Amino acid sequence: MSFRTLKSIFHEYNESKMKDEYKRRFNSLASFNTNINITPMVNGKKVVDKKYPLFFMVTKNLSKKQELISLNSRRIDSALNSVPHAVRE
Repeated sequence: MSFRTLKSIFHEYNESKMKDEYKRRFNSLASFNTNINITPMVNGKKVVDKKYPLFFMVTKNLSKKQELISLNSRRIDSALNSVPHAVRE
């Protein structure tokens, strides 16, 4: 299952469906809410009277990439431990 953008949901359905999906994602256990607010832009100009909290979803794709990073990090640590200490610095 691919992860649909909110923009595509808005265009296929309507603003109400898109807002419902936004709320569902924002409040999901798989979302990570940051302490950063973003200001939307319309036609290249900031909309100064609105701010939205920045968050991201931990998708299957993101989780796989995180696991790959951990695996590569362990490989790098192992490789570094196999060389003399003077070389590591």
